[in-house]
Amino acid sequence: MTRIRTSRTAFALAGLLAAFAAVAAGHLTAAFTGPAASPVLAVGSTVIDLTPTPVKEWAIRQFGTADKLVLQASVLLLTLTVSAAAGLLARRRPPLATGILALLAALAGLAAASRPTAAPADLLPAGVALVVGVLTLRWLTRLARPTPASGNVSTASRRGFLLGAVGVTVASTLAAAAGQLRSGAEA
Repeated sequence: MTRIRTSRTAFALAGLLAAFAAVAAGHLTAAFTGPAASPVLAVGSTVIDLTPTPVKEWAIRQFGTADKLVLQASVLLLTLTVSAAAGLLARRRPPLATGILALLAALAGLAAASRPTAAPADLLPAGVALVVGVLTLRWLTRLARPTPASGNVSTASRRGFLLGAVGVTVASTLAAAAGQLRSGAEA
């Protein structure tokens, strides 16, 4: 039972970290192509545009000047939830998990392309997010799989997954921070 739970946890974490890496890479790329094309910002702006006026007014009344922050946090929370589910699916159906991440990246690309001032380069952050997310998910799920010989997750493979997860977390945090610094420097 512990092995199954650990395995599920590792796969869900792989999905979460793949999304984090994708969003961070997209955000860093957008810092060079145009900050509005950052996946979370593009989707958030599109959601705001599509939201009916009474709902917008309600959000402003409820959250004041933090309404956009609450929206962006909601977009991130939904993305991470879907990505954790994709990680769990990657245990038995890797192509479906990859498809889910591709769908999320495509939605970010469509949102960026739909902005009034969109340029072709605004698709690049979503493309980078797609590649980074899929590669990260594949790598971490490979590390999370039990060794074929024993069918068990060995200490070495647990250690490899943990090191990989920490590495992805650190690299993603640095990429997101660099993107934020660069975007802030240009504002």
